Amino acid sequence: KFDDDDDVVVDERPQLVIDFDGKSERPMEVALSRQSIEWSDIDTRGEKYKMGSGLFYEQPDGNVHSSSGVLSLAVGGKKPVRNSMKRNLFYLVTSGQVEVELHGSKFTVGVLGQFLVPAFNSYSITNVGTHPAQMYYVHISVPEAEEVEESDSDTS
Repeated sequence: KFDDDDDVVVDERPQLVIDFDGKSERPMEVALSRQSIEWSDIDTRGEKYKMGSGLFYEQPDGNVHSSSGVLSLAVGGKKPVRNSMKRNLFYLVTSGQVEVELHGSKFTVGVLGQFLVPAFNSYSITNVGTHPAQMYYVHISVPEAEEVEESDSDTS
């Protein structure tokens, strides 16, 4: 359990980093304190949960390549069935116990356990514990098939 005394001062100002082209520099937000997480209450088909926006990486064309955040489920709460689409989804359970349904499989994950939802898979997450569950997540877009073919031919 975290107390406010556990917090450190986080410098959230944009920092200078190497850009997507691997050459030029640009300022980018690379650190975020837990107080700066923007929470949204989600109510989809009667299933209620909270999503906290974290950091993201925007490509030059404006598309978000990867993002992170926090998912919070009340006891018995559920993130309803969704498709991961063109993203690999990585989750780390930071509190509670969750049951994951992934493409017909079902498994339980506890504190500091991790799970992966590969691109193009349907999944849902249910809090099966006796306390609220919280997960840290990272979503990463997968390249289009054409991009993969191009990058494969570049390395041969």
